[in-house]
Amino acid sequence: GSEALSDFDYYISIAEKRLHSAGVAIHIVNEHSFQIRTGKKTVSYLPKKNEIGYYFIGPGKEPHIEHDVMTDEDILDAARKYFGITIR
Repeated sequence: GSEALSDFDYYISIAEKRLHSAGVAIHIVNEHSFQIRTGKKTVSYLPKKNEIGYYFIGPGKEPHIEHDVMTDEDILDAARKYFGITIR
C-alpha cells in the first residue's frame, strides 16, 4: 500500500546519490508497463499490479529483478553484485 511506496521513496532517495556517483542511472517508474532501450535493443517490462521492485538492467547483461521494498544498503549491495562495481 501507501506505506510500502513511502518506504520505497525514502530508501531510493538515500541510495540515489551514491548510485549516480558510481555511474548508475535511476529511473523511477509508476506505470503498468515500461520499456528500456540498451543500444539498439528495446525491451518491454510488465510488472504485476501494485508490485514494487527494482529492475537492474545493464548492456550485455540479462535483467535482474528484486521484488519488494529494499533498504538503501540492500539496494546498493544488489547494484554492486549486478554491475560488478564499487559503490562508495
